[in-house]
Amino acid sequence: PCAGMDELQHHRRTHSVDDSQAAAAAAAASGNAGGHQQTRAEWLLAKCLDLLLVLAHADSVVKGLMCSKDNLQQLLDLTQRMGPPGLLKVVKTIRWLTSEPSVLPAVKDSGAISQLVPFLSREREAATGQAVVLEALQALYNICKFNKRVHLEVAATGGIVPHLCRFASEAVTLHHAPQLAAAATSLAPAAGDPLAAPAALSAPGVSDAWRAAMRSYVVPLLIGMATTSSSTRAKLWASNGLDIFLQLLSTEVQSAGGSAAADAAADCLPELC
Repeated sequence: PCAGMDELQHHRRTHSVDDSQAAAAAAAASGNAGGHQQTRAEWLLAKCLDLLLVLAHADSVVKGLMCSKDNLQQLLDLTQRMGPPGLLKVVKTIRWLTSEPSVLPAVKDSGAISQLVPFLSREREAATGQAVVLEALQALYNICKFNKRVHLEVAATGGIVPHLCRFASEAVTLHHAPQLAAAATSLAPAAGDPLAAPAALSAPGVSDAWRAAMRSYVVPLLIGMATTSSSTRAKLWASNGLDIFLQLLSTEVQSAGGSAAADAAADCLPELC
């Protein structure tokens, strides 16, 4: 009887070890499968975002189909749910859609302005990177230039004025003190599109990229704000807009556009007084 008990206990111990090893192997296999599924999901997401970018480069018919109410809402929802690097692709897709005038009313009505303005803040820039900020800035410029009075008012109500004034002030600082740009990064300007490709730049490159953004987007938006409603001009006052206009007139930040920006800013000054 004792020999039989010993044999039974040995049998149980052997099977217990086998069962533990089998359970560990199954857990490892499950983990590998989960990791594989996650990797595949990330790959599919990246390919879908790449496809959205391709479609956003297409003609007005394709862009019109992309800008249905449901599609735009889903795109804007992605801006709130995604982080880098996918977020950059989503915001760039929106930016390319805004280059088509025929879809801008739908883009504006979707609430894109209120969704994009927060990306201009310091906090969002620190979290998402400067490339996203500049893409959002150009998208907002494209929307606002389509209907300056109405869309600029919406942007001002959404809180864009302090961000524009900060950008302009920083551009003036870069102009007067180029050495401060050594620790900054920006986008390498491509032909016809200063926001085309992200890259770390030297100090002169940073300064040039910001000047391109200033003269192309920020300065025109600020000047447009000064010619809209009294409530928007009050927001400019609150953000030291008059001082910023005077500083811009004393720099070369807006010089590439000739004297048009300087003349327009000078014309706006009486309205701010």
